Amino acid sequence: MATNVKRLGGLKNIYFAPITKFGTDVNDTTFGTPVRLEGAKKIESSLTYEGVEFFSDDIIDFSDYTFAGGEGTLTLKALAQSDYNLLFGNKVNKGGVAVKSTDISVEGAFLFERSKLGSSHKRLYVIYACKCSPTSISAETKEGSITEEVVEITFSVRELADNLVYYFMDTDAQDVDNDSVTGWYTEVRKPIV
Repeated sequence: MATNVKRLGGLKNIYFAPITKFGTDVNDTTFGTPVRLEGAKKIESSLTYEGVEFFSDDIIDFSDYTFAGGEGTLTLKALAQSDYNLLFGNKVNKGGVAVKSTDISVEGAFLFERSKLGSSHKRLYVIYACKCSPTSISAETKEGSITEEVVEITFSVRELADNLVYYFMDTDAQDVDNDSVTGWYTEVRKPIV
């Protein structure tokens, strides 16, 4: 029996699409056009589930885990000035970026892909409701050789109104929706159920 399970490697094409309207389910929530963030280096996201236990008659009679949000880190080679506005709500004008304590970060979806090693296929991802924390300023003197300086952005993750947190699609699945694959970065895709 053939299988599409392959090892994953690499990271390409980080995009961010701001949420333009919050809805009561995933189909009512709308997103703006995804914008590419240049220089993808690393993305990681961890979800938090809190244990819930109820006792009666000296035993645990109910045990479960409930979603309690998540957090992540995105590492890029650099940020363009327009990225500061896109991710953090900072004002960009006449070659400068004004960062104010009152700026409100934009909530939106991160889209990206990983290669399926040994093939031309990939796994496409979308994390739906992320909010970035503004970046810090960091600089280091050159001492002999130059080391790469990168931008690390931390972000929070929450669920949409219908509990959807993230979605991924394998391009080599037998029943893959080819329109979703070819248009992955043109709009935020939602699960086909």
